[in-house]
Amino acid sequence: MSVIAVIQARMGSRRLPGKVLETLGNKPVLAWVVQAAVAVPGIDGVIVATGDTGKDDAIEQWCQGTGQAVFRGPSQDVLSRYCAIVASEKPEAVMRITADCPLLDPAVCGEVLDLFKHRDVDYAHNVWPRTWPDGLDCEVVRSSAIERADAEAVDPADREHVTSYIRNHPERFSAAFLPCPRPNLGAERWTLDTPEDLRFLRELVTAFPAGENPGYLAVLDLLNGVRAPFSDSLSLNKTDAT
Repeated sequence: MSVIAVIQARMGSRRLPGKVLETLGNKPVLAWVVQAAVAVPGIDGVIVATGDTGKDDAIEQWCQGTGQAVFRGPSQDVLSRYCAIVASEKPEAVMRITADCPLLDPAVCGEVLDLFKHRDVDYAHNVWPRTWPDGLDCEVVRSSAIERADAEAVDPADREHVTSYIRNHPERFSAAFLPCPRPNLGAERWTLDTPEDLRFLRELVTAFPAGENPGYLAVLDLLNGVRAPFSDSLSLNKTDAT
C-alpha cells in the first residue's frame, strides 16, 4: 500500500504568526516535523501542503532550499489541498500531520498506520477522545475517503479541518482509534500555538542531543524527572482541565 505523509503548514497563526519557521534548537519547527514524518515506518513520501497566499511564500522558499516537496493550495479550503495532492500523487492513503507538532513521534505514527492497515478502515487516528499529549496527533485516511469528503463536505469548518467531516459521519466512513497506553496524558500540551508553548519547547529540546527527535516516552521521562539534569522551570505543560 502506498502512503504519503502530508504536513499542513501555514504562516498565519493568530496567536503566534510564523510559528512553523520559528527556530527550535538548531533548526526550524517545520524541519522537526519533516524529519519525524520521514522516519515514520511505511511512509513512501512526504509533502508539505501550504496556502497560496503571499504570507506562505516563506514556507515554499524553505522547502525549495532544503529539497522538500511542497504543494500550494487554497488557504482556507485545506480539504481541497489534500484532494489535489491525492489526484496528483495517487497514493492509496494519506497520513495527515500538522506542522505545529515538533515532538511528533514516528513510532506512534507508525502504530496508527499499522492500525489503519490491519483494520482495513477508511480512517485511523489517535486524536479523539484525547488520550495522547496534544502534539502527537496523527491521522491516516484512505484516498477514496478524502475524495468522498471533498465531494460532500460544505461546512467551512469541515473544509478547513480536513478530517472532521469523516470523523463526524461514522455511518459513511469506517474508523479505528489508537488510545495511548499510558494513562492521564491527555491534558499535556506539546504542540506549538503560543509564545508560552515556544518557550516550553525550546527549553525542553536542550535536554536532548542536537537535532534529535525524541520519542514520547523520552519526553515523559524528562518531564517527570527520570532523566536529568534539566531546568527546574521545565514542568509538565498542561492544558486547562475543562
